[in-house]
Amino acid sequence: MTGQPLKITQPQVEAIAKGAVKAGCRVEIKIGDVIVTLVPNSLVPAIVSDPNNPTEEELDRELDAFKRKHGYV
Repeated sequence: MTGQPLKITQPQVEAIAKGAVKAGCRVEIKIGDVIVTLVPNSLVPAIVSDPNNPTEEELDRELDAFKRKHGYV
């Protein structure tokens, strides 16, 4: 990027992000050749504390993330 400020305000970015979450979508913004993807924390797969022995909650979160990603929800 050239270091020039974007012609969009922080409240506008927040409104776009919140609207996307409500609609069940993610936001992708293209700036030149760069694509910025905004993903809510609630949709980011959790890091498993012990990969060899995940908790029931971790397995549920992973399954939910898989279902969302592949359109089963």
